[in-house]
Amino acid sequence: MESFNLNINPRQTTGSSACRRTRKDNQIPCVVYGRKFDSLNAYVVTNEFKRLAQKSRTSQTFKFESENSDLNAKTAIVKDLQIHPITRDVLHVDFQILQPGDLVKVIVPVEVTGEADGVKNQGGVLAVSCREITCSCSVENIPYVVTIDVSELKLGERIWAENIKLPEGVKLVSNSKETVASVVSSRVSKLLDSEASATEAGSAVEAGDAPATPEKAEEKK
Repeated sequence: MESFNLNINPRQTTGSSACRRTRKDNQIPCVVYGRKFDSLNAYVVTNEFKRLAQKSRTSQTFKFESENSDLNAKTAIVKDLQIHPITRDVLHVDFQILQPGDLVKVIVPVEVTGEADGVKNQGGVLAVSCREITCSCSVENIPYVVTIDVSELKLGERIWAENIKLPEGVKLVSNSKETVASVVSSRVSKLLDSEASATEAGSAVEAGDAPATPEKAEEKK
């Protein structure tokens, strides 16, 4: 998978006031950490990060460009984002440095292809219950996306996470019996939509009370 080049530089000040000033300067405060890498406070330019994020998947890797020798040419992955619950602005980013040969857990998007037989010939509705899965792999084998073909799926049938064909060297970490996609009747589809809406509403409420990292907790004081 191709890495995106990202400009990043150390941040000399920390704390809530410093982070607010960083954001006013069109920068996003970050923390960078990893195996054999001392944790480092940094920042990225807001507009550049947003532009790259719009093209990225959850498993996207970034190659750092920096005046700091500890950061320059390092490859990293986003491990956590702090998002404002109302404006949806990115408030903080956690980057994990990836070392060659490291085994990492990554969240990989699931892409559905084909038209299910149960939809085309049996009047069913395709329900996609899982849009991403967690995998374990070496840094060199991080997949950009995994795909499932639903063409043969009939009414009442489903595809489990364990049925997804993963690239060589990639192992499933998610629940193997998690339903990824199924063909259901229109009545069941409406019920699933109602449950999904209720879950999303609950998640939006919880987002404002999400636990914070030490630096993020400091920001809220």
